[in-house]
Amino acid sequence: MRARQQGFSLIELLIAATILFMALAVATESWLSFLLASEKSAKRVSLAPAVLALPAQVDEQLKEEPRDRYEDEGTLLGVAYEVKAVRLRAVSQASVLGGGGLRDATATEAALWQVEVRLEQDGSAFSRRYLTLLP
Repeated sequence: MRARQQGFSLIELLIAATILFMALAVATESWLSFLLASEKSAKRVSLAPAVLALPAQVDEQLKEEPRDRYEDEGTLLGVAYEVKAVRLRAVSQASVLGGGGLRDATATEAALWQVEVRLEQDGSAFSRRYLTLLP
């Protein structure tokens, strides 16, 4: 009768180690991906106060702008910004009412602007294009 072998063979240990290292490589890659995504998200969240404050500032500047094009750049709340705006058309109350209604009302002028805003901080950027109607 032959004695039964105890333990694992070298081949079995190598296969188990290979499987373990493959699982660790996948877990490490997933963890690094999570860290990069959370860092990018944190940078974009840091842009939020400027994203909320800039449109009101741009609208105030456009109300006073006599030209058909407007460009500006600077910093707002520690975030670098760049604004480009184009006046698409001027609208008057008479054209809205078809030219014939309410002649006693005061003439109201408004301008339709297309605004493109780009914010950047620490390698994270946010850009947005929108339309605004200003008196």
